[in-house]
Amino acid sequence: MKVTIQELADSVAALNQLSQIPMKAQVGYRVAKAIKEVQSQLEPFYEVRDKLIKKYDGNTDRGPVIIFSDDPEENVEILEKFTKELDPVMEETVSLNGVNPISLKKLGSLEVQPWVFVQLDWLLEA
Repeated sequence: MKVTIQELADSVAALNQLSQIPMKAQVGYRVAKAIKEVQSQLEPFYEVRDKLIKKYDGNTDRGPVIIFSDDPEENVEILEKFTKELDPVMEETVSLNGVNPISLKKLGSLEVQPWVFVQLDWLLEA
């Protein structure tokens, strides 16, 4: 299965949400395998992203928002440079070894919020 780093990064919260729901063993196993593989594929991405944040003196003390400068105009300029460097990494395609699609039928009557399906489009099949 091939996906982009962007798809994987966007799906972390949804995978965590899905992992909290009780499910049959086979589906739970597939979800666990997907989580493990996603984590291993995202590790190098997080390292690259963190190096870029440091390169531009980014401050992540305010949560998920990266602040590069207290001057709003300068922050926008630096954010554009940061994004220009990070975007090609986000577009990289990776292979998820041993991860198979999970059919909605196998999920059965699990109660899942719609945003989970949107973020896991690459993993779930009708």
